[in-house]
Amino acid sequence: MRRNRTSFSKIMLLIAIFLLHLSINFFPVPISFSDSSVLADRSILQNYTAHDPIQITSDAQLAAVATRGTGTASDPYIIANWNITGSPTFGISIMWTTKSFRIEDCWIVDSTYSGIHVFDIASGTATISKNICHNNGDHGISLENANSSIVINNICTSNHNGIFLEDSPSSIVVNNTCNRNYNGIFLEWSTSSTVANNTCDSNERSGIWLIISDFSVIANNICTNNSIFEYAACGIYLSSSGSSTVANNTCNNNRYGIFLDNAYSSTTVNNICTHNRINGIYISFSDSSSVTNNTCSNNDYGISVVSSDSSTITNNTCTNNGDGISIGYTYSSTVTNNTCINNDWIGIYLEYSYSSTVTNNTCSSNGCGIYLDTCGSSTVANNIFVNDGMYLVASSKRDLLSCTVDNNTVNNLPLGYFENLTYSTIIGAYGQLILINCNKIIVKNQDFSDTSIGIALYYCNENQLINNTCNSNSLSGIILSSSTSLTVDTNTCNNNDENGIRLDGCSSSVLTHNTCNSNTDCGIYLGNSENSSIVWNTLRRNGGYGIKLSFSNNNSIHHNTFIENGENNPQAYDGGANNLWYDETALEGNYWSDYNGVGSYLIAGPAGASDPYPFYDPDFTKEIDLSRFLSLLVRVGLFLGILGVLAVSIFLSRRQN
Repeated sequence: MRRNRTSFSKIMLLIAIFLLHLSINFFPVPISFSDSSVLADRSILQNYTAHDPIQITSDAQLAAVATRGTGTASDPYIIANWNITGSPTFGISIMWTTKSFRIEDCWIVDSTYSGIHVFDIASGTATISKNICHNNGDHGISLENANSSIVINNICTSNHNGIFLEDSPSSIVVNNTCNRNYNGIFLEWSTSSTVANNTCDSNERSGIWLIISDFSVIANNICTNNSIFEYAACGIYLSSSGSSTVANNTCNNNRYGIFLDNAYSSTTVNNICTHNRINGIYISFSDSSSVTNNTCSNNDYGISVVSSDSSTITNNTCTNNGDGISIGYTYSSTVTNNTCINNDWIGIYLEYSYSSTVTNNTCSSNGCGIYLDTCGSSTVANNIFVNDGMYLVASSKRDLLSCTVDNNTVNNLPLGYFENLTYSTIIGAYGQLILINCNKIIVKNQDFSDTSIGIALYYCNENQLINNTCNSNSLSGIILSSSTSLTVDTNTCNNNDENGIRLDGCSSSVLTHNTCNSNTDCGIYLGNSENSSIVWNTLRRNGGYGIKLSFSNNNSIHHNTFIENGENNPQAYDGGANNLWYDETALEGNYWSDYNGVGSYLIAGPAGASDPYPFYDPDFTKEIDLSRFLSLLVRVGLFLGILGVLAVSIFLSRRQN
């Protein structure tokens, strides 16, 4: 059954394309004047003859009203050159006829209902051409139960719908201008229709809207500046119109450029969608859809595919959007050969999209190149990252280990992706490093800069990160997730767009002698992490806090240097419990550049924490050396004093003897 439906779909598509080609080449080219010039220059009315509204309900009436023609397909009845203004019903209404006719070159404005109304006529008998329909109460042009009709080269402005077709399958709507209506062109229950070469600008809702119109072709239209306020305001909107093709359209400055909802097995190809308020292209509940060779730039989201299994997103270019390509809640989707550049957030984002394939894409200078959030059994291979990289989020270790990540490059170096290693030292140059379920691993003396995250560890234990450089990454320098007993020592994490070092769900780790300067958010961030030590780190001029603890308990933070972090004091945040901001043994805290030398240093956050032993000198190592030196002097003095007393006692004892 599915195979038969697919074959039928292909046949109908070929027929629609043939009819489109025939109509464009057979019928006249679009009228040369624009709608604005026509409506502004009423002198054009001299080309029309005033006429009362026309109501036709039979072939005989059609023959009586026509100015010429015999009603055959080769010589249709012609109704032409009338000026019909202010009709209390329809401007021209034709119903229940069987003969062929053309309505052309008429000026119809201010009708209470539709300017031109065609209802329940014989299939293939109506052609509506080169008319101007303005400010009619319902539709500029409406066709109902009028199969295989042709609507071509008309101008419809300031109507409810510019052109409206209902129950009119296999119709052709081409070369029309529909501006400033509620909807420009609206088709309902009109399968296998072709809507092509139309211009739909500044309509209150959508430029072109098809509902329950399977096997349709929407091609070469220009849909711009359609409302950015209503939920479904789109350049082109297809609802419940499966096996359709949306091709070669330009959809700019709408709320959504192209929106397909419940349009299974549809093809969206070669469209240009720019500066749309939400999405360039949005596909939802449309299984087996194909999104190919589109250009989406400067939208909030370039291409979004949601709840649409077995979809293919290939050869698209997505630049300067929020997200380039976003795939959510799908199964077995393929994202391949796309180019995603300079997107603010993510180049390619997959969320809850299992068994997906992401291959041969180029991601450059995005906030993150490829981001997988809970996408078990997926494959990420042969992708090229430049000045960004890859980030993973998963609900479980099993989910992460079920993925395959292979043969990707970051800044012309391999993306180091390792699973299940033990007792190893990572040797060799990598553009980015990701470790999953790796224990007792040493990573040292490497540079992981200018990617998304320099080093990312998931479910790792007793690993050591020593003397690495993780600078200028688009997310964080180092991210540690669901890991224990880590040593992070003497690393440099500067100028990252989020945090220098971030711990999520980690415990019993030691962060020492790291430098985290000028990161956009925090120098060091702990989320849901406990029983760790953060000591002897330098945190300078980070945009947020030098150190932030969020739902993190029983951590020890002391002997760190905090200099000019954040715009407002204090320079640290404690949102946990039982965190200690000083060394209990030495009774020594941290250096704070904004400490005024009086009392404790107060820490921001609901914990109400403070550092009771802050250092006043930024080079507090000298203070420690001096205190120890003075302590030594006291001890030496006491020792010498005791020796002196003993010597005097012995001398006096001997003298008495």
